[in-house]
Amino acid sequence: MKKTLMLLAMVVALVILPFFI
Repeated sequence: MKKTLMLLAMVVALVILPFFI
């Protein structure tokens, strides 16, 4: 469960990061 949550957070970060750059 925790591994899936970390993976989801990573994907969300990769999707949102470009908007702040």
